[in-house]
Amino acid sequence: MLLKNIIDYLENFLHKYEHCPTKKFVLQVGPQYNYSEKIVKKVLITQYITLQNIVYAKKLKCNLIICKFGLPFDIVAQIDETLQKSLYLLQQCHIMVGILPTSWYYVTDGPIDYLAKMLNLHFDKIFSDPYSNHVGTVYSRDASLEFEPLLSTLQRVLNIEIIHAVSKTNPSHKVFYINPASISPNEVKNAKFLGCDCIICPELSSASLSVLNFYDISYVQISFHSLMEASLNRFCSILAMEFPRNEFEFYPSETKLQSFYRKQNH
Repeated sequence: MLLKNIIDYLENFLHKYEHCPTKKFVLQVGPQYNYSEKIVKKVLITQYITLQNIVYAKKLKCNLIICKFGLPFDIVAQIDETLQKSLYLLQQCHIMVGILPTSWYYVTDGPIDYLAKMLNLHFDKIFSDPYSNHVGTVYSRDASLEFEPLLSTLQRVLNIEIIHAVSKTNPSHKVFYINPASISPNEVKNAKFLGCDCIICPELSSASLSVLNFYDISYVQISFHSLMEASLNRFCSILAMEFPRNEFEFYPSETKLQSFYRKQNH
């Protein structure tokens, strides 16, 4: 498979979502121009780029890594030892690194669409906040859904034991507002005006929680780390079906979010 083929496929896939400004698949490491003849042998898909999965890609003889979060060039003042080792290994093994843009959150079979399908939700409308540049998605449901089964489904889909939630409306939730980022009080208010009675996002500030309580909106806190893992694994299968002559391997993140509890003295 030519590198151009997979870039064209991904960019066509990503451009189907019109409400997000960043739609371009970026090669962070690799040829920036004249890559039409570059051949891709095997592809490794992972959430974060690390020295460990670069070594794994070398072992499998992959020459392309597709990830959501690339090398941390923008958060270091200088090239440190770990980054230097990673760049050296990538260059030595001729491994390219491509980064999925923000629009991947919202496309068909992306993380949010994957979650909506697992909850039997139907796309309703897009909401964008001009003040925060966040984009949220509003979904509806044909039948009502009890709050506890909702939480059980999320635990199963995300493969997590603990989930935090605030149930304000009883017994059913018909409209959901899903956002991959922490949302502002203004977004909570707009979600209410859009008819949403449940918000699903990674976290809420105290100010947003206050507005949520005022309008009696339920809230479910989910780990987008876990959601990304599940949807990237699925995305790997989609690419394997699209390019059956190539090998695609999913590499799960070494980072595991855990809950710790204080031991009670008896």
